[in-house]
Amino acid sequence: MDSIFGLSMTTIMLVVVAIMALCLLTTVVIALRNPVIFRMALRNIPRRKAQTILIMVGLMLATLIIAASLTTGDSIDHSITSSAYKGLGEVDITVAYVGGTGGEGTISVNNVPIDASIADQLDAKLKANADIDGIMPVLTETVPILNVDKRLSQPAVVMTGLDPARVPSFGGMKTTSGKAIDFAAVTAGSEPLPAADVALL
Repeated sequence: MDSIFGLSMTTIMLVVVAIMALCLLTTVVIALRNPVIFRMALRNIPRRKAQTILIMVGLMLATLIIAASLTTGDSIDHSITSSAYKGLGEVDITVAYVGGTGGEGTISVNNVPIDASIADQLDAKLKANADIDGIMPVLTETVPILNVDKRLSQPAVVMTGLDPARVPSFGGMKTTSGKAIDFAAVTAGSEPLPAADVALL
């Protein structure tokens, strides 16, 4: 976790350390200037054992709750970030046209396709950018799918169309079993991929 309520964790740490140092310094000053009061305070610790134990347990629980909440937040943040990186792979930016939404765009696999001429213009302009390693026009459609052999069907499957020549610049693609797909071998009229390998990573 990098921040809490918009404040940097480093800033919070410095403030907490400064407050703790101020408290310790105050205790030392009191002990030096009023040793009697300091000794009276120390004597209350063994005399009121139940109260002392309750205070210690309360402080421990408070510390545990705060530490657990921060740990949980970090774990969830890491899981979401890892999932996003895994899903996007080598992709940094996705450009999509969402249609007429009154300025409130939504991202989904059913976005309105960008005209091929516009995609070509974007491709031509972005290729000259040294910071861009690859550009991939993508077409997605939701279609039903049927497995005739097993007599199973799925009413909605996202079918993605890619340019095989551009796939290597994005790290390639693999089947669900982890095998790299050779798009050069997949041509019109060739044997299709096994059903188990249709879903790509």
